Amino acid sequence: MSDITAAGLRSDIATAFGEYMAELVQAGPVWETKPAEAKAGEAAWSPRQVAEHIGQATGFFGAGIAKAINVQAGPISSPQFADVAVAAAATPGGHLELVGVLAQVQDSQLGAEIKQFGPLGDTTLGNVIGVVAYHYRDHANQLRTLRG
Repeated sequence: MSDITAAGLRSDIATAFGEYMAELVQAGPVWETKPAEAKAGEAAWSPRQVAEHIGQATGFFGAGIAKAINVQAGPISSPQFADVAVAAAATPGGHLELVGVLAQVQDSQLGAEIKQFGPLGDTTLGNVIGVVAYHYRDHANQLRTLRG
């Protein structure tokens, strides 16, 4: 983990969030459309469901990271977005709360062990933070696919 830095992880997250938002704002025409071939799980989500998931996940990640470094985080919300305009307006606020937590992470904390962090199980703080960028990109790609 010596070549991974908190600043580098934050930069990657900022880039990935931009990629996600670029896809989100284009999702309006297919907002409630679910892929016909998918039967269950995330693969069966509409863009609305993806956006609501991201809205909740930013709080989930923020709370877990905050707990690991002993700082406060905002609440985990379960947003509901009627349309893409509402989602595009609300999503940056949740992201900024996460950014506020990430700004407090020091390089020396990245190797800290975290027990049972949701689906990641036992992991390190650095791995959790790294997953945030992956998560944004994964769902940006999902939105791109849903748009066709």
